[in-house]
Amino acid sequence: MPLPVTEVVTLTLQPRANAEAAIKGFNTVLSRREGFQSLRWGRWEQDENKVTLIIGWDDISYHKAFEQSETDFADAEAFLGPILAGPPFMFHVYLDPIERERILSAPVVEVATFFSVPDDYSVEGERFLEILGSFKGGLGFLHADVVEEIFADGSDQKGKGWFVLLAWESIDLHVAAKDSDAVQQNYHLIKGEGKTNEIEWHYVTFAEA
Repeated sequence: MPLPVTEVVTLTLQPRANAEAAIKGFNTVLSRREGFQSLRWGRWEQDENKVTLIIGWDDISYHKAFEQSETDFADAEAFLGPILAGPPFMFHVYLDPIERERILSAPVVEVATFFSVPDDYSVEGERFLEILGSFKGGLGFLHADVVEEIFADGSDQKGKGWFVLLAWESIDLHVAAKDSDAVQQNYHLIKGEGKTNEIEWHYVTFAEA
Protein backbone atom coordinates (compact mmCIF):
# COMPACT_ATOMS: atom_id res chain seq x y z
CA MET A 1 0.00 0.00 0.00
CA PRO A 2 1.41 3.46 -0.90
CA LEU A 3 2.65 5.51 2.06
CA PRO A 4 2.73 9.30 1.51
CA VAL A 5 6.21 10.74 2.02
CA THR A 6 7.62 14.25 2.27
CA GLU A 7 10.85 15.20 0.52
CA VAL A 8 12.77 17.98 2.30
CA VAL A 9 15.36 19.83 0.22
CA THR A 10 17.76 22.63 1.09
CA LEU A 11 19.11 24.67 -1.83
CA THR A 12 22.08 27.03 -1.58
CA LEU A 13 21.65 29.72 -4.22
CA GLN A 14 23.98 31.84 -6.27
CA PRO A 15 23.79 35.48 -5.10
CA ARG A 16 20.85 37.32 -6.69
CA ALA A 17 19.57 34.10 -8.27
CA ASN A 18 16.02 34.23 -9.63
CA ALA A 19 14.74 31.38 -7.48
CA GLU A 20 11.11 32.22 -8.12
CA ALA A 21 11.29 31.54 -11.86
CA ALA A 22 13.48 28.45 -11.47
CA ILE A 23 11.26 26.84 -8.85
CA LYS A 24 8.14 27.62 -10.87
CA GLY A 25 9.73 25.79 -13.81
CA PHE A 26 10.78 22.92 -11.53
CA ASN A 27 7.19 22.64 -10.34
CA THR A 28 5.92 22.31 -13.91
CA VAL A 29 8.23 19.31 -14.33
CA LEU A 30 7.11 17.70 -11.07
CA SER A 31 3.47 18.23 -12.04
CA ARG A 32 3.98 15.83 -14.94
CA ARG A 33 5.02 13.04 -12.61
CA GLU A 34 2.75 10.32 -11.28
CA GLY A 35 2.52 10.42 -7.49
CA PHE A 36 3.44 14.10 -7.11
CA GLN A 37 1.28 15.91 -4.53
CA SER A 38 2.53 19.43 -3.94
CA LEU A 39 5.52 21.75 -3.70
CA ARG A 40 5.90 24.56 -1.18
CA TRP A 41 9.02 26.62 -0.80
CA GLY A 42 10.53 29.66 0.85
CA ARG A 43 13.76 31.50 1.50
CA TRP A 44 15.31 31.32 4.95
CA GLU A 45 14.64 34.39 7.04
CA GLN A 46 18.23 34.22 8.29
CA ASP A 47 19.86 33.74 4.85
CA GLU A 48 18.19 34.81 1.60
CA ASN A 49 20.56 32.57 -0.39
CA LYS A 50 19.12 29.45 1.27
CA VAL A 51 15.81 27.91 0.23
CA THR A 52 13.76 25.07 1.70
CA LEU A 53 11.56 22.97 -0.57
CA ILE A 54 8.86 20.73 0.89
CA ILE A 55 7.65 18.25 -1.72
CA GLY A 56 4.85 15.76 -1.17
CA TRP A 57 4.72 12.37 -2.92
CA ASP A 58 2.13 9.58 -2.75
CA ASP A 59 4.94 7.13 -2.01
CA ILE A 60 8.73 7.24 -1.90
CA SER A 61 8.81 4.98 -4.98
CA TYR A 62 7.37 7.83 -7.09
CA HIS A 63 10.22 10.11 -6.08
CA LYS A 64 12.76 7.39 -6.84
CA ALA A 65 11.18 6.91 -10.26
CA PHE A 66 11.47 10.64 -10.92
CA GLU A 67 15.16 10.61 -9.99
CA GLN A 68 15.72 7.72 -12.41
CA SER A 69 13.79 9.29 -15.28
CA GLU A 70 16.06 10.66 -17.98
CA THR A 71 13.95 13.40 -19.54
CA ASP A 72 12.09 14.80 -16.53
CA PHE A 73 15.08 14.74 -14.18
CA ALA A 74 17.21 16.45 -16.82
CA ASP A 75 14.50 19.09 -17.28
CA ALA A 76 14.43 19.67 -13.52
CA GLU A 77 18.20 20.08 -13.41
CA ALA A 78 17.98 22.55 -16.29
CA PHE A 79 15.75 24.80 -14.18
CA LEU A 80 17.56 24.45 -10.84
CA GLY A 81 21.18 23.88 -11.84
CA PRO A 82 21.99 27.45 -12.96
CA ILE A 83 20.81 29.01 -9.69
CA LEU A 84 22.69 26.67 -7.34
CA ALA A 85 25.96 27.46 -5.58
CA GLY A 86 26.37 23.88 -4.37
CA PRO A 87 24.69 20.47 -4.32
CA PRO A 88 21.22 20.21 -2.72
CA PHE A 89 20.77 18.55 0.68
CA MET A 90 17.80 16.18 0.65
CA PHE A 91 16.06 13.63 2.85
CA HIS A 92 12.63 12.06 3.37
CA VAL A 93 10.21 12.03 6.31
CA TYR A 94 6.75 10.55 6.80
CA LEU A 95 4.30 13.36 7.63
CA ASP A 96 0.52 13.43 7.36
CA PRO A 97 -0.09 15.31 4.06
CA ILE A 98 -3.18 17.21 5.25
CA GLU A 99 -1.56 18.34 8.49
CA ARG A 100 1.65 19.18 6.61
CA GLU A 101 -0.21 21.55 4.31
CA ARG A 102 -1.94 23.19 7.29
CA ILE A 103 1.36 23.77 9.09
CA LEU A 104 3.04 25.13 5.95
CA SER A 105 0.20 27.64 5.50
CA ALA A 106 1.13 29.42 8.76
CA PRO A 107 2.55 32.97 8.68
CA VAL A 108 5.97 31.61 9.66
CA VAL A 109 7.37 28.12 10.22
CA GLU A 110 10.42 27.09 12.18
CA VAL A 111 12.13 24.31 10.24
CA ALA A 112 14.55 22.28 12.36
CA THR A 113 16.76 19.28 11.65
CA PHE A 114 18.43 17.40 14.51
CA PHE A 115 21.50 15.33 13.71
CA SER A 116 23.03 12.21 15.29
CA VAL A 117 20.14 11.60 17.68
CA PRO A 118 19.50 8.42 19.71
CA ASP A 119 16.77 5.99 18.67
CA ASP A 120 14.21 7.19 21.23
CA TYR A 121 14.89 10.90 20.71
CA SER A 122 11.40 11.73 19.44
CA VAL A 123 9.75 10.79 22.76
CA GLU A 124 11.32 13.59 24.80
CA GLY A 125 11.56 15.75 21.69
CA GLU A 126 7.78 15.72 21.42
CA ARG A 127 7.48 16.67 25.10
CA PHE A 128 9.65 19.71 24.39
CA LEU A 129 7.57 20.66 21.35
CA GLU A 130 4.38 20.44 23.40
CA ILE A 131 5.83 22.87 25.95
CA LEU A 132 7.15 25.28 23.33
CA GLY A 133 4.05 25.08 21.16
CA SER A 134 1.69 25.77 24.06
CA PHE A 135 2.75 29.43 24.21
CA LYS A 136 0.87 32.28 22.60
CA GLY A 137 1.32 32.27 18.84
CA GLY A 138 1.96 28.55 18.50
CA LEU A 139 -0.12 27.04 15.70
CA GLY A 140 0.90 23.40 15.90
CA PHE A 141 3.80 21.19 14.95
CA LEU A 142 4.80 18.04 13.11
CA HIS A 143 7.82 15.85 13.66
CA ALA A 144 9.24 12.64 12.25
CA ASP A 145 12.37 10.55 12.14
CA VAL A 146 14.37 11.03 8.95
CA VAL A 147 14.18 7.99 6.66
CA GLU A 148 17.84 8.05 5.64
CA GLU A 149 20.92 8.50 7.78
CA ILE A 150 22.16 12.10 7.36
CA PHE A 151 25.13 14.22 8.34
CA ALA A 152 25.44 17.88 9.28
CA ASP A 153 27.57 20.46 7.47
CA GLY A 154 31.22 19.99 8.33
CA SER A 155 30.74 16.37 9.40
CA ASP A 156 31.48 13.23 7.41
CA GLN A 157 29.72 10.90 9.85
CA LYS A 158 26.14 9.93 9.09
CA GLY A 159 23.59 9.23 11.79
CA LYS A 160 19.93 9.20 12.70
CA GLY A 161 18.05 12.45 12.09
CA TRP A 162 14.87 14.03 13.44
CA PHE A 163 12.85 16.69 11.62
CA VAL A 164 10.42 19.32 12.94
CA LEU A 165 7.98 21.84 11.46
CA LEU A 166 6.69 24.29 14.08
CA ALA A 167 4.08 26.85 12.99
CA TRP A 168 3.85 30.34 14.49
CA GLU A 169 1.84 33.50 14.13
CA SER A 170 5.09 35.52 14.13
CA ILE A 171 8.81 35.26 14.77
CA ASP A 172 8.51 37.59 17.77
CA LEU A 173 6.04 35.28 19.49
CA HIS A 174 8.31 32.30 18.86
CA VAL A 175 11.30 34.15 20.32
CA ALA A 176 9.27 35.11 23.39
CA ALA A 177 8.28 31.48 23.90
CA LYS A 178 11.88 30.26 23.55
CA ASP A 179 13.07 32.84 26.07
CA SER A 180 10.46 31.83 28.67
CA ASP A 181 11.55 30.08 31.87
CA ALA A 182 9.42 27.03 31.07
CA VAL A 183 11.17 26.44 27.77
CA GLN A 184 14.65 27.32 29.02
CA GLN A 185 14.27 24.83 31.87
CA ASN A 186 13.39 22.02 29.49
CA TYR A 187 16.11 22.31 26.84
CA HIS A 188 17.69 19.26 28.46
CA LEU A 189 15.00 17.22 26.70
CA ILE A 190 16.61 17.89 23.31
CA LYS A 191 20.20 19.01 23.94
CA GLY A 192 23.19 17.80 25.90
CA GLU A 193 24.83 14.51 26.76
CA GLY A 194 23.03 11.56 25.21
CA LYS A 195 20.88 13.88 23.06
CA THR A 196 22.34 16.08 20.33
CA ASN A 197 24.29 19.31 20.02
CA GLU A 198 23.86 19.46 16.24
CA ILE A 199 20.67 21.32 15.37
CA GLU A 200 20.06 23.36 12.21
CA TRP A 201 17.00 25.58 12.36
CA HIS A 202 15.61 28.53 10.45
CA TYR A 203 12.40 30.43 9.72
CA VAL A 204 10.53 30.16 6.45
CA THR A 205 7.31 31.68 5.13
CA PHE A 206 6.21 29.07 2.64
CA ALA A 207 4.47 29.73 -0.68
CA GLU A 208 3.12 27.56 -3.45
CA ALA A 209 5.33 27.31 -6.51
